[in-house]
Amino acid sequence: MSTLKAVFHDTDADRLLGSLYPDVGGITVLTGGEASRAFSFTTGEQRLVLRVNHHFSYQRDAWASRLFAGSTVPAPPVVQVGQSGAHFWAVSERAPGATLAHLAPADLDPLIIELAQTLVAIHEAPIPPSIGYGRIDDSGNAAYASWREFLVGDGRYGSFVAWDAALTRASTYQRSLVERCWAAADALLPMCPEDRAFNHGDFSLDNVLADGRWITGVIDWSNCLYGDPVWDVAWADFWAPDWRFADRYFQLRPAPNGDGRLRCCKLMMAAESLGFYLHTNQPEKGEWLAGRIEALLRSSNS
Repeated sequence: MSTLKAVFHDTDADRLLGSLYPDVGGITVLTGGEASRAFSFTTGEQRLVLRVNHHFSYQRDAWASRLFAGSTVPAPPVVQVGQSGAHFWAVSERAPGATLAHLAPADLDPLIIELAQTLVAIHEAPIPPSIGYGRIDDSGNAAYASWREFLVGDGRYGSFVAWDAALTRASTYQRSLVERCWAAADALLPMCPEDRAFNHGDFSLDNVLADGRWITGVIDWSNCLYGDPVWDVAWADFWAPDWRFADRYFQLRPAPNGDGRLRCCKLMMAAESLGFYLHTNQPEKGEWLAGRIEALLRSSNS
């Protein structure tokens, strides 16, 4: 398990939710997530979710739920956010269904077009008055003056990775993979435009829910950012290559130099993901990822 995962026991959830809702019931642990622990529960007629972590507030989730209220993007409304000791927490409405990661491939395939339409709607949403590129802070702004600055900063290195510690744990082979990804991505940087769209930042099977027929929820907005929308497409495509998700997305929303932009982002994501697994002491995932990275490097050199 990731060392970033919040240590928050069932008894802690009982205590916190009991202080918030006198009629709380049905508290159940939900699986998934690298940083947050999640619990479903009921209060009256409401079905809600509590998420807890010890790294970041959930203000961005609350902000995104307001941004997409009334739109076609099903961002579950955030009811309240707060802090309990060293832990940040949020309560949101629970979307029906299950995450796409729990669906069989045959059940997932009919949803891919709707998934692409949902991501297009996220990227075409009007951005509120704000400044900057890259990951959005709790004020709704971002720190980088340009998309290129983000790509050679957090884009390349990953804001969740302590690289000195990660590379100390890396084998010679793993270090080589990281360095080859960075070099190949640098060669593609000239293809990346200064687009400034709203990105989910972690658009994956674990963060989209469906009820078997429709997309019902897009959750976990803690990595949302301003920049090239191809960033989101690359993340989805990198983790689920069998989807051919990028092809579906580009049919709906063509992107000049889309293939080059896609490869650039995926190479940075590959290096960051390997660094993340090393940093969070998940060597088994690092070994699995190495094969994926080799395939990506071969396709980038072809």
